[in-house]
Amino acid sequence: MPIAGSSQIIELLHSLSNPVRKGIIETLGERGQATFSDLLILCDLDIYYQKGLLDYHLKEMCRSGILAKTETGYVLTSIGRSVAKFLDALECEYQRLFTTKFPVKGGEIGKLDIATFEDGDAEEVSIAKYGDKDQMRDEVMWACGNTVPLKHMSEWGQTFSLVARSNRKVIGVLYGNTIPMHVISKDGKELGVIQPTEKKPANRLDGEIFEIWVHPSYEGQGVEKQLIKEFTDRVKKRGAVTVIAERVLSENATLVMAFEEMGFQRIASYQDFRVEI
Repeated sequence: MPIAGSSQIIELLHSLSNPVRKGIIETLGERGQATFSDLLILCDLDIYYQKGLLDYHLKEMCRSGILAKTETGYVLTSIGRSVAKFLDALECEYQRLFTTKFPVKGGEIGKLDIATFEDGDAEEVSIAKYGDKDQMRDEVMWACGNTVPLKHMSEWGQTFSLVARSNRKVIGVLYGNTIPMHVISKDGKELGVIQPTEKKPANRLDGEIFEIWVHPSYEGQGVEKQLIKEFTDRVKKRGAVTVIAERVLSENATLVMAFEEMGFQRIASYQDFRVEI
């Protein structure tokens, strides 16, 4: 005999399969409440073309009792908070069961050990990439906290690179940096962004990815995406609001796909990507 209310529960669980609704629940679970405009941005929806989509999902979620609309925005109901905890617990359990081991070559690799690129990693990285220590000096320049080499970037940049390991062996490196910038605005409207000067000091931080190297044996197994996500998460904690990736080689289809799957949008040319975080 069916349990009372079982049809509503099944309908509720079915609705959670939609990524927009999952994003709304996770966002409100973290922030407590958010306005319609906040949710458009935080759920990575197009602020011009996807307002109707968000409005539809918000109305359906209010109807199902997951959300409530207040004078100041949207909040999770008691059921909604339970759903948010359920999703969080489910994701943690899934990661514990399915991402602790590495699959066979050709599949999506499990969670890697990703750490900041320090001076002491340069020799290991050089050997992993080139088979010898000859390039160690060049690799040291990209260790975290150094001034970015001027041939790549202005003196404002500070290196912030990452090393990915599998079974203690280097299989990937992300070369990046943080960029202090000065935002020019008038009457609350942003007019442009320039490099800081003494008269116009930095008031915004961006992150920049210059290059991603992945060992040929691990290409196409998600190493690129894990490095991109880790870099984005770390620079966001430092206060960065945007991450850009310049000069991404157009012939590297795997890397281009990784940026697109991580939400980056193409700018200026095929090789340049950008995402707000």
